[in-house]
Amino acid sequence: LDILVTRYWTVRLHVNQTYLASCVIVLNRHLEDLFDMTLGERDELFHLTKTLRDTLKKQFKPKLFNYVSLGNVINHLHLQVIPRYDQNVEFDNLMFQDKNWGKNFTLTEEGNLIPHTVKVKIVKVIKDNLLI
Repeated sequence: LDILVTRYWTVRLHVNQTYLASCVIVLNRHLEDLFDMTLGERDELFHLTKTLRDTLKKQFKPKLFNYVSLGNVINHLHLQVIPRYDQNVEFDNLMFQDKNWGKNFTLTEEGNLIPHTVKVKIVKVIKDNLLI
């Protein structure tokens, strides 16, 4: 689900919501390596990431964030923005638990199982509060 489309990037809710409000920022053109992006793409990425981080902090109250650009599965430049929570978080009557708090993040199968309607509500909260 898209949250925002800009000149260079698309901000999306991550399909896997193991970590509530996890997002991915995807480059609009095909590129495989982070260090091959243009200065404009880099500047916009940093602006979008900071803005998204600030919005997620305010709305969902994570303790910290992981930022990941692996390219192992999807060979296209993207940055995952993963909020991490040191306690359980409830959203729309669902409980989200960061079972790997204090360790590297791991996407779980359960993260893919939340209803589409809940994902739509998460996107709405982000969109309604994103200060671009």
